[in-house]
Amino acid sequence: MPYDSNRVVLRSGKDDYINASRVEGLSPYCPPLVATQAPLPGTAADFWLMVHEQKVSVIVMLVSEAEMEKQKVARYFPTERGQPMVHGALSLALSSVRTTETHVERVLSLQFRDQSLKRSLVHLHFPTWPELGLPDSPSNLLRFIQEVHTHYLHQRPLHTPIVVHCSSGVGRTGAFALLYAAVQEVEAGNRLPELPQLVRRMRQQRKHMLQEKLHLRFCHEAVVRHVEQVLQRHGVPPPCRPLAGTGVSQKNHLPQDSQDLVLGGDVPISSIQATIAKLSIRPPGGLDSPVACLPGPVEPPGLLPASLPQSTQLPSSSPPPLSSPLPETPQPEEEQPVPEVPSLGPPSSSLELLASLTPEAFSLDSSLRGKQRMSKQNFLHAHNGQGLRAAPPADDPLSLLDPLWTLNKT
Repeated sequence: MPYDSNRVVLRSGKDDYINASRVEGLSPYCPPLVATQAPLPGTAADFWLMVHEQKVSVIVMLVSEAEMEKQKVARYFPTERGQPMVHGALSLALSSVRTTETHVERVLSLQFRDQSLKRSLVHLHFPTWPELGLPDSPSNLLRFIQEVHTHYLHQRPLHTPIVVHCSSGVGRTGAFALLYAAVQEVEAGNRLPELPQLVRRMRQQRKHMLQEKLHLRFCHEAVVRHVEQVLQRHGVPPPCRPLAGTGVSQKNHLPQDSQDLVLGGDVPISSIQATIAKLSIRPPGGLDSPVACLPGPVEPPGLLPASLPQSTQLPSSSPPPLSSPLPETPQPEEEQPVPEVPSLGPPSSSLELLASLTPEAFSLDSSLRGKQRMSKQNFLHAHNGQGLRAAPPADDPLSLLDPLWTLNKT
């Protein structure tokens, strides 16, 4: 039963009552609605009289075809052209029909008795919403709401209401009104509306609006879907939804070698070893396998322990992994003479070369280790020398260059 404060009153009928309520104030961007139950065989004339008196131009029907086949809802509109239908003092005729993926659009002409003036209105039927269920997808209902609002904007004047009905006028009708108001708020650029507050506002104007919890959840999902569409329309990527359960990427759960972690994790250590083996330096003596003749871990001069005798043969083993840190040698309290270790010769492979490149042992040329470096004092207190007439040093790679080569160009 509608409330007396906002029920629709029939002015020219036998009785002024009809089960219809005006629902307004849900959103300043949402048109006024008239929520009513589906016309019955005995109330179809009152329904069309209400449409005529309220100057309605858009009717929304949320009834499935199965309900009309079971005669739960009367087929109160003409379905064939040239076959008018009469309800009381009103005559209806079908002007055109258009079937889309989401709805059926019918343009009807309405004529009151003893009047030559006919008025056109649009009847929009959404047939994929079952009585005790949900629509196929939120996208279909969102497109249908956009179609309804487009037809509303084409009517004049804009203060006339839209008639919305399902079988009872509260369940699917309430869900449609809730989603319609929320969509218009988002389209206006406002924040997401509080759907429970809108439901409370609807129920203050008509009892039992939005009966099922599934309808409220469906409206939440549809509003989120519409927000994503609006963001994509403005070129803004929607926020990524986290995976079910946890938001951790599946890549983090894959086992990873410790050496791969040190080297970055993108290239496995076996691939790096295979690539370096192709660039290995062949040792002298015609050994076939460079891996078999690899010495043990190479320690730079000065870092060998004092207890290692000269005649000790280094064991033959594979080079240590690249990720293993070099052991720090404790500094002795007193300097002890370090025994001479026989030279190991050039590295037998690139793996050994890489293992020997430590900050303590790295040098471009071993012959330059004891050479005195030049400082500012060498230029301030110059010593007499032979200058350019002096013999070039043999260990200077730049000594072969002519300093006056720019003047001797031919």
